[in-house]
Amino acid sequence: MYNPPFPLLHNLHPQQYMATSMTSVPPMQPVNVNYPMISEWLVLCDNHPQCSGENFSNLVPKFAQEGFQHLQQLTGDQITVEKLSEWLSIGKGTADLILRYAEEDIAAIHAGAFQMLPGAGSSHGQNPMQP
Repeated sequence: MYNPPFPLLHNLHPQQYMATSMTSVPPMQPVNVNYPMISEWLVLCDNHPQCSGENFSNLVPKFAQEGFQHLQQLTGDQITVEKLSEWLSIGKGTADLILRYAEEDIAAIHAGAFQMLPGAGSSHGQNPMQP
């Protein structure tokens, strides 16, 4: 006979089921994160010493045309280098850089280490909080 390592939910009384299901999954805390606008972030990237010369800000109209407004839209499983390259009609290398920088900066935002300061640039692997 098979004995699963967890209680069978269909064998529990409704009161027990509610208690089991409510204690096994912690409630999600609402997170209020202000993500930068892509248009501002691309200008910031242009001014960053590690990606200067890319001229990402020229892509602002293409991002707007495709409905990309906030930085978090450039991260996650739904977006790939190939898709971004196709949607914006840009090279895959440029799309790859944008997505890498976006992932780095989203991680820095979540860690509290990201600042949108003109001339200071975004994190891109650095902690702008350090002197």
